[in-house]
Amino acid sequence: MLVLLAATASLLVFIAPRLDRPVAWTLGTALALLAGFRTGGFDYEEYLLNIDGIRAAAGADWLTRLFFAKDPLFLFIVEFAGTFTENPRPVFLAVAAISVFTKVAATAAIPRSRTYFLAIYMVFLAPGLEFAAIRAGMAIGLLMMALYGVSRWRAGWAVLAVLGHYSVAMAWMGRLLVTHRWSIATPLLLAAPLALPVLAAFGQEDLRYATYFENPGTLYALSLPILTVCAMAGLYAARRKLHRPERIVSAEAMMASAICVAATLVLALPFVTVSYRIMEIAWALMLAQWLALGTLGSRHLLARIASGGMLLAALTLTNVLGEKWMILAEMAL
Repeated sequence: MLVLLAATASLLVFIAPRLDRPVAWTLGTALALLAGFRTGGFDYEEYLLNIDGIRAAAGADWLTRLFFAKDPLFLFIVEFAGTFTENPRPVFLAVAAISVFTKVAATAAIPRSRTYFLAIYMVFLAPGLEFAAIRAGMAIGLLMMALYGVSRWRAGWAVLAVLGHYSVAMAWMGRLLVTHRWSIATPLLLAAPLALPVLAAFGQEDLRYATYFENPGTLYALSLPILTVCAMAGLYAARRKLHRPERIVSAEAMMASAICVAATLVLALPFVTVSYRIMEIAWALMLAQWLALGTLGSRHLLARIASGGMLLAALTLTNVLGEKWMILAEMAL
């Protein structure tokens, strides 16, 4: 179903480019409904337990309810939806709508390629985000709104993104490294070696995050981070040929992606699950940047082809190795 919808929308825009905006929003609506109405798949039962836990602790203090929700924005959505119905369906629909529609809105900065972005995202990234890690998917959409400057409220979108999933704070700090280089970079560089062991110890002791930190990676786990690093290098090479890199391929946005990409490589061996979660953030940002290079007229065609090929190879591998497409196909049946 996802492949059919994505291919049909892409073909329609290829024939009639002027339809890119309405087709992108239509495709986004279809994705949001499919994700919001799913009744199984990755993490579905776990989210049901989280929602039930939040509502069972309705009389408890805020920190107790946050324990079940994990992230403040998800807690707000669950409690707001609970004022109308105890059915968990509105929660999934609300998260899916925020997740998808923010991505469609953020890609307004790449006219004539918004549908292509969403079509590729729908097939390669949505299976692990909108159909699995829904909080991370929502946070990535909010982060894209913050990074790509489609509104004046960039800092507000960044705050919402971090409240949606703490992992995206790393990407926003990458942007700050460019805009506030010395005041931000120096403390980060000094704190990084000390912060990682502390965060790892916290994650291993907290039952909510233990699954992120309990799996060390093998040398084989380095394959996807290495592909991603190479794809990032190709994006930087293609960007150098632009006269006026703006918005999606601005220095701030590219640094945000690069910080995430570097983290995936560093964390792949000690904490492979964390590494792969951060990689999903990097992949979503890089996909938009790759498409933007074409619309902005980058003349470095070879770098664009190479970076796109490596990015799609990494996305394909993660879906095949994680059996994400297979599970979605079983759900459809």
